[in-house]
Amino acid sequence: MSYISFKGYFYHISDKPLGKKPIFIPCIPRFSNCMELDFIKRISVSPSPEQCCIALPLQRNKKYYLYRTDREIIPKTACFIWDAHKTCEHWILQKTKMIFVCSFVCPINNTPDRGNKQWRKNIKIFRKLLENYRDHTSHYLKGWK
Repeated sequence: MSYISFKGYFYHISDKPLGKKPIFIPCIPRFSNCMELDFIKRISVSPSPEQCCIALPLQRNKKYYLYRTDREIIPKTACFIWDAHKTCEHWILQKTKMIFVCSFVCPINNTPDRGNKQWRKNIKIFRKLLENYRDHTSHYLKGWK
């Protein structure tokens, strides 16, 4: 899957609080599919909070922390990510300043790519939960329903 990188704010979800203005350092992700490049150190990000949510195996009633890049950036296009057409996952390959956006309790169990119908249902749940925290200027998100 190939798509074009673009300039914007990008989001990341953590299961641990990392402070108000942490500096993220690229690393090998704890969660990766066997088809992904598991030797490239990176910070996995998406252009919206809900796309971050659907990319991860989130647990119902567990608290998560949403972070955003402190400025607009143009990250690298992710390679060999099986669900990138849904998550629009990008990679940041250098240290990056982030800002804490919010914490939230996940309302559902989310297993990435449970089929098109479940994906559409889950992204609507996450979009409603986090809509006040999205960067509404992102050109990528205009027109999303």
